[in-house]
Amino acid sequence: MSIMKNRILIYYHDKYTDNHSLSIAKNISEIFNISVKNLNIAKSYLISGKFTDENINTFADELFCDKIIEEYNINNYKNIDDFNFAFEIGFKQGVTDNEGRTSCDGIKDILRKFKEKTPELSRYNII
Repeated sequence: MSIMKNRILIYYHDKYTDNHSLSIAKNISEIFNISVKNLNIAKSYLISGKFTDENINTFADELFCDKIIEEYNINNYKNIDDFNFAFEIGFKQGVTDNEGRTSCDGIKDILRKFKEKTPELSRYNII
């Protein structure tokens, strides 16, 4: 099994309001004087290691996703065809990523072993 990179994207179900997205959309509209009708944010966990598809699905389903209000996709964003911009915001190398470290601990708990690179967290902003 070779080392693979998998991206787990976590985002709100369409029927729930994501107040963080609403706040960022408002700020973008005010700062840049442009109309933002819709903004979706996804948490993105980049998992590098020798994991099976079943492992990756388990991480997404049991560790990262609150299934009541969120859903997830692996290695692709949900079906969004109509957008103008997408940008990713993450930590600079060397900056402590507490959520990434915590996710690593969760993966260790699930697998009882983990010797791969710490997952990296970023957010996708789809306008």
